[in-house]
Amino acid sequence: MEWRVSSDQPLDEELKDRVLEKIEEGCMTLEDLEEYFRVFVQIANSSEDIQDEAEGFNCSFQINIEGKPTCWFAITDKKFEAGSGGIENPGIVLNMPEDVALGIFSGTVDPVAAYMCGDIDVDGVISDALRFKEIVEMVQDELD
Repeated sequence: MEWRVSSDQPLDEELKDRVLEKIEEGCMTLEDLEEYFRVFVQIANSSEDIQDEAEGFNCSFQINIEGKPTCWFAITDKKFEAGSGGIENPGIVLNMPEDVALGIFSGTVDPVAAYMCGDIDVDGVISDALRFKEIVEMVQDELD
């Protein structure tokens, strides 16, 4: 099923709590990633600190998880969106196995270490991928 999270969705506190509970219990699965991405976009669009971090950073990210459907994030003029499927002309393409993806988004896997070990393939400007990593970490901090 196709899904998309637009930049105008308000923060859904119940959804945020449900996602946080799965992360804390270590039971987040790929089936939970749509809800995670929804909360990610909602938090990123409602946090002044994350908005400041995204200043001047217009980039799209396609995330390919081995054997699973593709998804994407886009940052345009400090507004975040996400969706399922591919995105036309992504600035960064991230390829990774399922366990690494879940670990990165739940905060249990360091994306830099995973990249250094060859668990993540980055096609695009590495500094943009590192900036996205900072935003992911900021969202994780906001989840707590």
